[in-house]
Amino acid sequence: MWIMYKDHRYEIVCHNLLAGKIKTLQDIFKYIPIEVAAIDMGIDPKTLKRRLREPDGFHLSEVFELYQRIDPTIETYRRVVALIIQGSHMSGAGQKKIDGKNKR
Repeated sequence: MWIMYKDHRYEIVCHNLLAGKIKTLQDIFKYIPIEVAAIDMGIDPKTLKRRLREPDGFHLSEVFELYQRIDPTIETYRRVVALIIQGSHMSGAGQKKIDGKNKR
């Protein structure tokens, strides 16, 4: 039987996420190194860093892996997805460039 190791820092993230102390997606990585999370998510750390800059690039499978490590409940999933959407909105991702300027 395969037993998946779970870094203890994910429990800290879960507690702080549900307590409302984690306000942005980047806040998660104050507790868990990007390299650790990237390996757990099955992606390269450079890819995760790019996803944090451009949250629209997150794949559903990556979000699933992250929230499963934090806490596999619907509430945690909802909060992680909300952080990604918030980050996407804040970064201006999804805006179209026209003549070198961002336009909606």
